[in-house]
Amino acid sequence: MSDTVGCTIEKKLLPTLLLNESKHSRVFIPKQSDGVTEYAVFGKGDTPDLEAGQSRLSPKSFFFPQTETLYAFDYDTIEPSASEEAAEAPVVLFAVRPCDSASFELLDQVFGPENHGYHDPYYEKKRDNTIVVTLACNKPGSTCFCTSVGGDPAGTRGADVLAFDLEDRLYLEGLTTKGKEFLARNGEVLKEAAETDREVANTLASSARESMPAVEYDRATVKKNLDDQFDNPIWEKITNTCIGCGACTYLCPTCHCFDICDEERHYKGRRIRTWDSCQYAQFTKHASGHNPRPTKTERLRQRFMHKFSYTVESVDEVYCVGCGRCVRYCPVNLDIREVLREFSST
Repeated sequence: MSDTVGCTIEKKLLPTLLLNESKHSRVFIPKQSDGVTEYAVFGKGDTPDLEAGQSRLSPKSFFFPQTETLYAFDYDTIEPSASEEAAEAPVVLFAVRPCDSASFELLDQVFGPENHGYHDPYYEKKRDNTIVVTLACNKPGSTCFCTSVGGDPAGTRGADVLAFDLEDRLYLEGLTTKGKEFLARNGEVLKEAAETDREVANTLASSARESMPAVEYDRATVKKNLDDQFDNPIWEKITNTCIGCGACTYLCPTCHCFDICDEERHYKGRRIRTWDSCQYAQFTKHASGHNPRPTKTERLRQRFMHKFSYTVESVDEVYCVGCGRCVRYCPVNLDIREVLREFSST
């Protein structure tokens, strides 16, 4: 918990705060429909569903869209795309869960300057112009395991503001300059928090941590075992039920593979970036026809090696935030936690 004095807002005043923000920003809030939670544009009369739980799709698409036009062209002229112009608009992502906001920092290392000084202007503009208000989890889901991979149900990583649900009100703390400015300009509906509010928030955070299911996972041990057992037949057993649908990668907050293609007709066209998946047979197929990962076994192994070995070696990070989406939505019940247990024994 930050040493900064926090503030509170009555839940009934949240629409007022969000309406105020919507005058100069696009505001997105969690909404539930038919039992599915997604982020949707806030409109007058809307109220964020703070009890809806984790969204089905991670909010990574706000910075790394599933389909994005990088630029348009007309013969020998390059024209800015609508997505590039939209990236300039300020955005507020409200009530993002800590696992998802943590994933933003991991994506920063891929698309931001931390990646050896490389800059992706499309991604960076969106990140720079977005305020992330993270809502701590009071009741983590049954498939959540963020604490096992270095996360926290009340984690601050990637967040500009951290909020706690205290039943009739939210307790908020500004974590970054953007976050503190967000709170300052909404001072009319905010109150300075009492010490008891912070204590309640701490208690809720501790309770949430204790409720998290334990996963036997040690980063160094798993990395070593993955490296040493690259050709272990266990991979075939793990892959037996996999159907290669790629749902795990599309739902994952940290998966970031993409393809780029051009659409052109009569000298006019556009260059498009779209999500791709290492689980697809065509993903590594060469122009020669050779495919270094011809079977599901090699492709599924790549997913785990990337998250728990290669990124540990390259950027000292595990590219899994323990959100549990790949567990919850896998059509054949493949469980990433069981794979981690398999490679956790010394």
